[in-house]
Amino acid sequence: MVYIREGAPSHVRSIAADFTNRGIALPTEITEALTHLDTIEAARPEQAGPIDLTNAYLDGATPKQIDTLAVAAATSTIRATAWREARIKQALRTLRLFPAYGDELTHALAELAAPLIANLEHAATIDAELGALVRAGRHDDAAIIGRIDIDAEELQCLYSIRGTVTTGAVWMVDWTDCSQWKDPHKLDTVEYHGTATDRYRAGIRAGAGLWFPTPDEAVAQAEPIAAEIREGNRTAVRTGANYA
Repeated sequence: MVYIREGAPSHVRSIAADFTNRGIALPTEITEALTHLDTIEAARPEQAGPIDLTNAYLDGATPKQIDTLAVAAATSTIRATAWREARIKQALRTLRLFPAYGDELTHALAELAAPLIANLEHAATIDAELGALVRAGRHDDAAIIGRIDIDAEELQCLYSIRGTVTTGAVWMVDWTDCSQWKDPHKLDTVEYHGTATDRYRAGIRAGAGLWFPTPDEAVAQAEPIAAEIREGNRTAVRTGANYA
């Protein structure tokens, strides 16, 4: 999600909600930071100006009340500016905490991803249409096909959420990116229509191996693949052959 600096409070709450709405508890340090953000937002200063002072005199306010209101009016702008800056900075501090718990949160997301991947793998083995499955009494398969689009969209969403808490992480080795597929180069010649469902089905059928790794796991998976490609390219240069 792209956001401007002033939108940091809303952005960090959106990320937090992506986890809590899925039943994933956030680390204590993050929840405490969010609570502090709540406290700052609740402390929004009341605005006061000359009209408020005039009305105070008309209403018979005491000199002490007048003085208090006058100070509030004189400092109204600076207090409002300081409050806005404080909530933005606290939101940015909270955002920076998420990558520190990136692996922990990725493992929690992976637990949610596992049954989705299993369903998609099962669905990739089924060629019949939903209606034909129902008529054939294959109700378990029909249920899988009936929710394949929902599962694909949710898995795609989980990958996106993972990206928000692994900002700056290294996923690739050379041009090999195993962040979603164990062997992504098996997708090089695969054609699909562009939907999440079609992409996942095509990749699974091609043997690319759908998974939900941490950055370190993805890099470890990519290293031998990238090394094999580098060696193949060196061999191709020496022999004048083309290496795919």
